[in-house]
Amino acid sequence: MSSCGKITGISLKVLVPTALALLTFYSCSSPVKVEGFDPEGWKADTNACLMKRTNLIDPLLKNKAAFINKKDDQLMKYLGKPDRTLFFSRGKKTLIYQVDPGKGCENRVLIKNTRSIRFDVDALGRVDLVYQISQ
Repeated sequence: MSSCGKITGISLKVLVPTALALLTFYSCSSPVKVEGFDPEGWKADTNACLMKRTNLIDPLLKNKAAFINKKDDQLMKYLGKPDRTLFFSRGKKTLIYQVDPGKGCENRVLIKNTRSIRFDVDALGRVDLVYQISQ
């Protein structure tokens, strides 16, 4: 009988951490999804030259929390390749998506304060801050 208790004890010592690790991995790997947002329209509007992103920004800003702790590759799969990326020390980076037409657009409409949405990514590749700026 005492050997059965040891086997069960060892199994629980292995089973509990394994189950917690799997649950953590599963919760971190769920895909990004924002209700009322058109990711394909966003991806098609590189540098916001087609001005589609101007109408799509509100659902993103209202649901910033949906991006927090997501991996940067999940973000890029959902929103497409960023228009610019800034790299910082210690592996941090900022992914920048233009909301209003950027400088690289032909026949762009002149807007005084062009907006962009930025995603700060930590050294582990997780989004830790989402914000909009005007330039």
